[in-house]
Amino acid sequence: MGFDAATLATVGVFAVTPDVYGGGIWQGGRAPTLDAAGNAYFATGNSLWDGARNFGDSLLKLRVSPAGMALDSFFTPANEDILNVNDDDLSGSGFTLLPGTNLMLGGGKEGVLYLLDATNLGGKQSGDPQVIQKIPVNGGHVMGGPVFWTDGIGPDNYFEVTFTAQADTPYRLWLRGRAQADSYNNDSVHVQFSGSVSLTGAAVNRIGTTQSIPVILEDCTNCGVAGWGWADNGYGAGVLGLVMYFLAGPQTMRIQQREDGLAIDQIVLSPDTYLSASPGLTKHDTTILPGTP
Repeated sequence: MGFDAATLATVGVFAVTPDVYGGGIWQGGRAPTLDAAGNAYFATGNSLWDGARNFGDSLLKLRVSPAGMALDSFFTPANEDILNVNDDDLSGSGFTLLPGTNLMLGGGKEGVLYLLDATNLGGKQSGDPQVIQKIPVNGGHVMGGPVFWTDGIGPDNYFEVTFTAQADTPYRLWLRGRAQADSYNNDSVHVQFSGSVSLTGAAVNRIGTTQSIPVILEDCTNCGVAGWGWADNGYGAGVLGLVMYFLAGPQTMRIQQREDGLAIDQIVLSPDTYLSASPGLTKHDTTILPGTP
């Protein structure tokens, strides 16, 4: 339903399945998505689909104006009939419009995310050729909406340290940290540098950009964290991250908040001794290294 913002008078009603029961717009509790032109997008649940009056398991795009609202276009998965039979509502999460693009991402109880072009939703087609990408989600239902995030160019919470680097020399970064309450929700930071480069010399992960290196204390999914532990920028039991390269000369390292609650007491950037091996344990570590001049 649409209402006049000043008087709350009803200006429009759009029924997604006027001929039958169902088609609920629940989206995991999320509101409709709005684009810059004021179009509204929302997904529906299980019900009849005929592509004319009834739009079960569909993403609908409505033109919204003071005069009311009208259907502009829609997307319906090719397997809509199977979704309906299996109670796999497309309306499980709602769709997110990715900033600066026409791309929309969302899914439902089927456990598949759909990447779509908001300017060309494409209706219902055999084989879903209008879908830019389908992303299976391991673990079942999608019942929480996708979010868009990027590293802040000017973060609020960070600290910096300085060091001197040699050019054309691989370095390994190690942090010793402790997650608050030994929770994996408190175990990571972003790291940037003033003069980091790729193996070919291209600027990467620089301070003042949206690129960064995540360092996560938990060694792998379900590995857990316990007390102090060492981590590099790799993820997976026994997996080392990519080595780092720098321009020659003085450098600044910035470590900024990624999650709340991670304490750090030692930072190692090694071109030799710890290039291929950790200074200590991933859990219950007691290693205290001597400082460098």
